Amino acid sequence: MNRTYREGLFKSYALSFFKRKRNFFFFVTHNNITLSLFFNIYKKYIQLVNYIFLLYFFYIYKEE
Repeated sequence: MNRTYREGLFKSYALSFFKRKRNFFFFVTHNNITLSLFFNIYKKYIQLVNYIFLLYFFYIYKEE
């Protein structure tokens, strides 16, 4: 798998991200570097959501 083919593949997947999500995730899961990057961002996003949820929960708990 040479460099130009891989770059073309990445560009095509990046451009059609919103149209064909399944193919993009297939590409992500078959590329370790992209996979680790994606999961690091995903974990940070989950942590942020949990933090906001906890703040909201404690705010409601205080009000009652």
